[in-house]
Amino acid sequence: MSRQPYQFTNEEVLTAELMIGGGAIRLDPTEGVYLHTNETHHSVGISSVCIDENGDLEIRRFSGGAVVSLSVTPDETLTKLGVRVGVSGGGITSKVHFYNRHNERLNLNRASDYSQVATPFSNLWALYINRRTN
Repeated sequence: MSRQPYQFTNEEVLTAELMIGGGAIRLDPTEGVYLHTNETHHSVGISSVCIDENGDLEIRRFSGGAVVSLSVTPDETLTKLGVRVGVSGGGITSKVHFYNRHNERLNLNRASDYSQVATPFSNLWALYINRRTN
């Protein structure tokens, strides 16, 4: 079987070349969107989160690199509400698009859309693996 460009075996990539990070992102009805950290919720590598001008969630990391894997998972609170998400973008910035139970894309800048995802316990779990490229 032939390999594609930029396809590497585990032995070819040293663990020191990989940057693994993630954290819990809270969508609160009164406090807004923030990185949820405390003694039981730690964040690694995420520098900030916000809602961008298009109404998507923006996740920024301290450092970038070539994306190996990137995922954002709704917690049980969001899943019960029928919320689905999709994430795109590696490097330093990723965008998370939200969809409601009717498969409609949400604009989190609109109060009516934000209220479909925000509760005092709504979390997204973010996880990324990047490879250092320099």
